[in-house]
Amino acid sequence: MVPIPNLPTDNMYKFMAVCGVTCVVVSAVLAFQIAKEHDATIRSMSDSLREKISTSAAKLGQDPEQLKIFGGEEEPSDALKIRIDKLQLVTRNLQWLKFVDSVAQCTVFLVLFFVGGFLSFIGFFYWYTRVQKLQDAILLAQYVQETAKKA
Repeated sequence: MVPIPNLPTDNMYKFMAVCGVTCVVVSAVLAFQIAKEHDATIRSMSDSLREKISTSAAKLGQDPEQLKIFGGEEEPSDALKIRIDKLQLVTRNLQWLKFVDSVAQCTVFLVLFFVGGFLSFIGFFYWYTRVQKLQDAILLAQYVQETAKKA
């Protein structure tokens, strides 16, 4: 079993910095996953729309590859136009709902990202200015004492 490293709880500022960095990394990874999932959903909806239009065109006796909506020359029939419009409207509504959902999720991740960034900045800043400088001064004083004893 792999040992789990201990959290740096010896210093509050160090703990703040590590928690902030963790928040930044987690929010960035989750936001990218949501964006990737949104893109895959939009692609599948577009493929589904294309398939439904092709099926409707085939039922009405028209070649789906020849229709103007696919870049061809033939104009679709009125019944097919109505069906295509309905399917496109449903797809747009689904895309909009998925977009709003992903924006809400990304907003949460964005807030977490900035809070984590601020927390890590404050943690590292105070860690260095209030703790590390004092520890460096103590080490320097010990070094000077040791070199004075040797001389």
